[in-house]
Amino acid sequence: MPDNTLAIRLREARLMRGLSMDKLIELADFVVTKQSLSRYERGIMRPHANVISALAKALDISEDYFLGTNILIDMPMLRTTSGDKLQEDVLTAIEARLAYWTERLLAKERTVGISGEFRNPIEDFQVSSLEDAIQAADLLRRLWHCGDGPIASVLRLLERKGIRIMEDELPAGVYGLSTWADRRLPLIVLDLREDKTTVERLRFTAAHELAHLLLSFPPVCGKALQQVRQLLPFPQVRIHRRDGRRASRRADARGDDRPEGTVWRFHCRPSARSLGSPNDFARTLRLVVRREHQEEGRRLGRICLS
Repeated sequence: MPDNTLAIRLREARLMRGLSMDKLIELADFVVTKQSLSRYERGIMRPHANVISALAKALDISEDYFLGTNILIDMPMLRTTSGDKLQEDVLTAIEARLAYWTERLLAKERTVGISGEFRNPIEDFQVSSLEDAIQAADLLRRLWHCGDGPIASVLRLLERKGIRIMEDELPAGVYGLSTWADRRLPLIVLDLREDKTTVERLRFTAAHELAHLLLSFPPVCGKALQQVRQLLPFPQVRIHRRDGRRASRRADARGDDRPEGTVWRFHCRPSARSLGSPNDFARTLRLVVRREHQEEGRRLGRICLS
C-alpha cells in the first residue's frame, strides 16, 4: 500500500462522516490539535497509537481501517472514457471510501440481523460471444423472477438480491465501478450527480457493473470486432406503442420524435462495439427508456433509483 494510505484514509473518513477538523477533534476528546490533524491528513506526520485509537472511536470505525486491513477491497483498474489511467492517490481515496462505507454498513446489518452472504446465480455461465451474453441476461431474469417486461427499479432489485449500492463522486469519465469486499460481498458504486449523468445512463451503468460482478468476459479479437461492425453499423431499436403494436427502425435510441400520448419502450440490440461484453448483458436485461404524457401536461416519467 502507498506510504500515504493512513493520511488519505483519515481524510476520507472525516469527509464521509461530514465532519470538520474542529468537530473531529472535539469528538476525539481533544487528544490532538488542529495543526497536528492537518499534518496527519497531508502525510507530514503520523499519529501515535493512542491518537489513532481516539480518532477511530470518533469516526465510528476500527483501527484496522487506518492500516488498510479492515476490509479487503478488490480494486479494479479504473480508466476514464479517454482511456487514461487514474492516479494512484485517486484510486487509494476510492478504496478508502469503499472500505469505510462497507465496514459501517456491515456493522449496521449485523445489528439488525441481516446476512451478508451472496450467491451468484449464474456463476458457472461462461461468456465468450454476443449470444452467450444474451443467454446469460435472459437466464438471470428467469432466476431472479423478473418476468419479460421492463425492470422498473434496477437498484432496488440489486439491493434485494444482496448487492450493496454506494453513491460516490467518481472522477471525470467514470460513471460507476464494481468490486468485491472480502471476496464475498459484491459492491457497485455509482455517481448520481445530475450534472454528470442521466437516469437512463444510471440504470444502464448499474446493469453494466452487474455483468462485471457476475460474469467473466474474455478480450475481444479486434479483427472479429471489425467484421461485426460492418454487419451492424447502427443499433436497432424495437419500439412498443401504448396500443401494443410494435415497429422496428434504425434510429437514435433517444427517440426525440415521439408524438404525444405515446410510450416508447426501447430495446436496443447490442452494438458491435461491445461484442460479448457487459454492455450486451446490460442491454439484454431490457432496461427501458420511458416518456409518459398525461392529459394535464407533459412530464418525464421518473424511475425509482433507490
